[in-house]
Amino acid sequence: MVPEYVVKYKMTKYNAKQMAEKLENIRRENVKRHTTAAAVSKLRREIVAHTMQRNKQMELDRLHEASTRPNGLNQAGFNRMTELRKVIK
Repeated sequence: MVPEYVVKYKMTKYNAKQMAEKLENIRRENVKRHTTAAAVSKLRREIVAHTMQRNKQMELDRLHEASTRPNGLNQAGFNRMTELRKVIK
């Protein structure tokens, strides 16, 4: 039995076999498009994560530098530095 979507297009220049091949080709292209989109999304997430990590590392470096100065860090700065040490890999 031929699927309904193939029967609907029976009047066109394609027969059932050609239509099935076209649909399979469309599905294959959809999978390829989805794979590419997923890879781009993953890359975006990795870039954002790397940027956040780099920003936290720079903040921690600034706090380390401030702690070496004669006036040192206030309690909020010390707490933030402790928090950043836990987060940074």
